[in-house]
Parts: sequence; C-alpha cells; structure tokens
Amino acid sequence: MRSLKSRIINVLLRLLGAKKMFADFHANVGSPDGFKAAVEKARAGGQFSALPPEKLASAYSNEQIDVDGFGLSLIKVGQQEKVVYFLHGGAYVLGTGSAHWDLMERVGKQADCHVAVFDYPLAPEHTAEMVLERSQDAYLMLVERYSAENVILMGGSAGAGLAMGLGLKLRDEKQPLPAKIVLLYPWLDVTMSHPEARGFERKDLLLGVDGLIACGKFYAGEMGVEHPYVSPWYGNTADMPPVAIFTGTCDVLHPEGRDYAQKIISMGGHAELFTFEEMQHAWVIFDMPESMDAISKVSHFINSD
Repeated sequence: MRSLKSRIINVLLRLLGAKKMFADFHANVGSPDGFKAAVEKARAGGQFSALPPEKLASAYSNEQIDVDGFGLSLIKVGQQEKVVYFLHGGAYVLGTGSAHWDLMERVGKQADCHVAVFDYPLAPEHTAEMVLERSQDAYLMLVERYSAENVILMGGSAGAGLAMGLGLKLRDEKQPLPAKIVLLYPWLDVTMSHPEARGFERKDLLLGVDGLIACGKFYAGEMGVEHPYVSPWYGNTADMPPVAIFTGTCDVLHPEGRDYAQKIISMGGHAELFTFEEMQHAWVIFDMPESMDAISKVSHFINSD
C-alpha cells in the first residue's frame, strides 16, 4: 500500500504542472532558438546548483575538482574508500537540482561511502559526444583515486541513460569498468519508441513523451538518436558489470527499464530489477518511505559481494 506521503507528493506534482515544461519543449522541437528559450525558461524556474548546498558542504570533507571547465564534487559522506559516481537527471537539459544533492547524501549515509556528483555539460549548448567525453574524464579521475573496483556508476533518468552509455563506451574502448552500475528510473531510448510508452504517459505526472523526444534530438546531435551511447537500448550489453534497475509503475519510462533488465540477462549479463508499484518518475528523490526503501536496496546492491 502506498504511503500517505507519496499520495501528498502526487497532489503537489499535479499542482506543479511539470508536464507543461515538456509540452513547451515539444512545441519548439523544430526551432533551435525556440527550444533553447524553452530550456532557459525551465532552468530559471528551478533550483539548480553545480555546487553542493552549504549545509551539505559544511557537514563533510569535500573537494571540488575541475574537469575541463565542469565541476565534479567529491563528498566523503561515509567511511568506506568506495565512491558512487552520480550523473543527475533532467532530460539532458537541466542541471543538478537540490533534490539530487539530498539524494546523494542519503545514499552516502546508507551505503557508508563517498559520493561524487558531476555537473556535466547540458544540451542544447552541448551534445552527446562532449557530454560523454567529459563524463568519462571525470570517471577516470575517480578510478585513478579509488581504483575501478571501488567505483559504482549511478545515474537517474537521463543520467541513468548517460551512465549506461558511458559504461558501453568504456567497455568498447577497453577502459577500466566500474564495479557495478545503478540505474534509477532510467531513460534508455531517447526515441521513446517502446510500444507501451504512450499508454503509461497518462499515469506519469512529470514526463511527456513528445517533450522527451525533443530533448533527445538536441542531446544526440551528430551521433544520432539510436547510437548505443546515446540510447543504450540499442546496444549490446555483453561483458558489462552487474546492473541494478529501479523503476516505478506510474513512470512513462517504466516499460523500457523493465524490459532492459531482461535484455541484459538475455545477453549473458547480470541484472536485478526493482519494481515499485504506483511510484512516479523520480520517486526516489522525494522524502517518503518508498524512497527510503529504494535507497536501502541501492545500498545493499552496492555493498553486496
């Protein structure tokens, strides 16, 4: 049974009208200038920061690392010399939100580890090729400090797609792979071609299919929307680390997350699927029992042998 908090949050999500933002993105898909204006409007209306909030920064030892002009925040929340490298969501166009910082503090506490949050380049100013390169640069910096077996690659929504795409890129380039990959409510196909996606759209209080398609187009750039690093759905997942996928059944991205776990298994990989009934997209960032349950499961996956 859903918690009272989750029901209250759903009411608030309806009042926020986040779907209007994705409608604006879709309305401007044919106009780069119009799309950029819609994105700037969305950014102005949110709480985004490339740096951890003062409360978080003052509570733990932390370091700001420059990655070719983009910030990697390393925060030593827990005691283990293990780090969760986190790539935030935001449809590739929005930055690190206050809720992302809260989430990573909770993950660090629960898993007793360090966390690293990368404020990666955003579309439409930058496209997938650069985003992947800078994200890889940041990852390899962490590998140099911790060694690959102590790095967990984790992302939420668009950041989960980026995390998996980065993992495929690392494998193809024979770079050190992370110990594990955690995908929270992942966006794995920017074409939104799953046949069940539009059926789930009416349940989702945050995301719109056509708006996501617009964001995916501007993010992909010359790599193309079906390139496996852009849309891991189209990639071969052989020889990848164990993957955990967390998805809610009221999320437009639920069908692809659910089926991607089976794809990984069918290609000989290890995947664990955690399905949360009646949960919206990005439910893990909210303060409610269901999110704590998910974070507990993330922690167990991170620390299990």
